[in-house]
Amino acid sequence: MTEYIEEINIDEYPISVSMEDTENKILFQMKNCVCKILKGNGSKGTGFFLKFNYNNKLLHLLITNNHVLNEDDINNNKIIEISLNDDKKYRKLFIEKRIKFTDPELDITFVEINPKKDDIEFFLDIDDDINKEINFLEKLYIKKSVYILHYPKGGSKINVSYGVTKGLEDQDLFHYLNTATGSSGAPILSLETFKVVGIHKGGVKDFEPGKPKYNIGVLIKYAIEAFIKDNENKIKHFKCFMSRPYETKKECNINDLVKSFNVINITEDGEFKKFIIKEGKGIKPIDGDEIEFSYQPPMDIFNEKVILDKIDSNSNQYDMFIAIKSMKAGEKAKFFISQKYRKNQSKKTILSYEMELLLKDNQEKVFLEGKQLKEKGAELFKKGDIKNACCLFQQAQENLNQVEFNKEENKDKYISLYIAILSNLCNFYNSMKDYNKVINTANEGLKIKEYSKFYYFRAIAYAKNNELENAKRDLISLKKILGEKKMDEGVKFLEEIIEKKEK
Repeated sequence: MTEYIEEINIDEYPISVSMEDTENKILFQMKNCVCKILKGNGSKGTGFFLKFNYNNKLLHLLITNNHVLNEDDINNNKIIEISLNDDKKYRKLFIEKRIKFTDPELDITFVEINPKKDDIEFFLDIDDDINKEINFLEKLYIKKSVYILHYPKGGSKINVSYGVTKGLEDQDLFHYLNTATGSSGAPILSLETFKVVGIHKGGVKDFEPGKPKYNIGVLIKYAIEAFIKDNENKIKHFKCFMSRPYETKKECNINDLVKSFNVINITEDGEFKKFIIKEGKGIKPIDGDEIEFSYQPPMDIFNEKVILDKIDSNSNQYDMFIAIKSMKAGEKAKFFISQKYRKNQSKKTILSYEMELLLKDNQEKVFLEGKQLKEKGAELFKKGDIKNACCLFQQAQENLNQVEFNKEENKDKYISLYIAILSNLCNFYNSMKDYNKVINTANEGLKIKEYSKFYYFRAIAYAKNNELENAKRDLISLKKILGEKKMDEGVKFLEEIIEKKEK
């Protein structure tokens, strides 16, 4: 890959002019497709809004360079601030639940845009030539006329530069266009179609003596391909165990039934309800994820794999789609569905079934990720960073809650890791004086195994909450487990806490 820097001497380049000075009306209309990005550290960059169809879904994205928005910016739920031409106020993009992708090698970053929520109306399109064979493109991109829309030096107004391309080399697109610091991440547009052909990155670092200097970008074709490949790798595979559906004869019967449960409305009209039998603490399925249904007892129909974003309101499985979307991995729930959400049903009855959702075939991966998070958290704890250590252990707990390790060879190591994570969390919560969380976490651990540390930390929390009878019961249970070790330092410390509280 060609080495480059963000800024080089631009004296030999064609002149860049303010967008207001261009006579091209189409270019002038495109000014709201490009934005200025200014980070808190004072660094500047350009970004642009692009739309394209992927997997039967129209995606809207903010695109820029990785050196403008990097892994830390998009993966730690930071806020991206952008401004459009002459905007004095910056718009804030909260990253948390957006589709996001960055590649340091290609030097690209993609962040999903919600047009209505983000109040972004105008989006660029990808040039049609990009879909052609690379041999054709290599010939096409020699002296091809192009524009670049950018914010050189982080100015308040968008500029346009005119020029030609030098050629292609692998994924790199070389061009003779006027740029400066702040132009990084700008769109390179075809003069004929006004559509995106590339993403500007910077100036080439080393030139042949006596040769004209030139800039470098990445061909949009390779940026999109990298994004799609990364997105496909993130597709999650779930397995859903579903009971045989049954109907109630009278609606009043089901209404009486749901009154006895803590039932949740999962549609605004109240016609689709669920009762959570077992809470799930894992991730939720999203559009594009694969669901494999397994009916209990087995049925001859619908034992198949379904891609969520291919199920719509006209599908016979529409009710299953709504139910799945409301669940988390590890959750088991009972659903009550009115006729409104059932296709090809004429009877005025309510359908009911149970569903359990689990992540499929990734137990080992989740186990290893949980182990790594635990180890990183332990390192932070040793350094005295309890808050961030606690965050990593919480994430490890959430990961392990997504699956069930049913295979006998995996069961012991899963339980050992999970117990270690919960006991450490009890310790962290005690340190942070969040005693209710200590009690809840210890309760969860004791459902799996009678472990001395759960009784110990829970007893301390009970004592701190002045629930002395509960603390004494846990002290008795702790001594019973420890046996001959009942006079260890932990027991003595606990007895002293209870004694002080009783005075």
